[in-house]
Amino acid sequence: MVYVFYVGTWTGERPKNGLQYFAQSGLVIRRTGNTVLMRFSDGEEKWTKNWSQVEPPLPGGFRQSRKIRHANLSSTEPTHHTGHQLEGEVFYTGTVVNKWSGASYFGQPAKVESFMKDSAAIRIRFSDDSLRTTCNVSRRPPKLWESNFRIGDELYYSGSWHEYFGKRAKITALLPETPRGVRIEFRDGTARNTTIQRLQEAKPLRTETFQPPERVKLKQLVNGLAMGMAQMRISADDFMHRIALRDIFYTQDSIKRFFQDGRPLEKMEAELRYGVKDVTDIPCITVVPHMGRMFSVDNRRLWVFKKVFPASQKVPVQIGDQDTRFWNKLTTQNHGAEIRIR
Repeated sequence: MVYVFYVGTWTGERPKNGLQYFAQSGLVIRRTGNTVLMRFSDGEEKWTKNWSQVEPPLPGGFRQSRKIRHANLSSTEPTHHTGHQLEGEVFYTGTVVNKWSGASYFGQPAKVESFMKDSAAIRIRFSDDSLRTTCNVSRRPPKLWESNFRIGDELYYSGSWHEYFGKRAKITALLPETPRGVRIEFRDGTARNTTIQRLQEAKPLRTETFQPPERVKLKQLVNGLAMGMAQMRISADDFMHRIALRDIFYTQDSIKRFFQDGRPLEKMEAELRYGVKDVTDIPCITVVPHMGRMFSVDNRRLWVFKKVFPASQKVPVQIGDQDTRFWNKLTTQNHGAEIRIR
């Protein structure tokens, strides 16, 4: 079977000014000299000398069945007056949040679905197939806050999750409910919420224990407590130390489930548990030596720490005095081993 292209102006049974058979292919049924009998796809047949073995170009240089876009017809991808192209990639810069995951769409890539008439807004589709009409898009990934990081960047994790410290993770989403919060995903697929401050371009150095070395005066204090030395002053130069949680006891018998600013204790617990905050982001607790033990006057923070971290975890502390605040709080009935939430 031989197919050729028709290059004449014949319209068949259509009106003279109707759609022509030009550039359509047809099966050669019979040939006499330069004249062939062509059968077209609709069954019409015609004897003609106007045929070619090469597909003829349509006006404008187009080819039959070639995919083009409507903008007075162009063989190249047209650009809309908004500066975008249909099905082109853009990055969302607005504030819309995914109601299922709680993550922001900020910085997420999307495809241009359509354009709005007489408007600068465009219709975009995110990777989860959700649609949005917006003007808040960019052709380049936007930066996150004042950093040079963007959604999709792979960086080193330097937070408190020791198992993944120093490993590379990709920023997958922004968390609007957490100051500078982001969601990351490690190369093994593990996801975690953290803050942008816990990510860096250079691989972080791991210290032996993630803790500063113990200071001489703190050792002296602990030794003194064991010998029954109930009171000892620490100079301003030794303002902060680290003590294991199992060695810190409550002064109060009970505490409220909210901090003084109204935040629930569970909120801080979640921030620490999921890496949004680190112990160093929270004001250190004050402990006071009494009866051979270290008692905390910041009982709500201590309760949160003990809920999140193991008993062996060392936390920053400030050594305080047995002042009025201490004695007013000292209401424990079990030597500070437990505390009740009211």
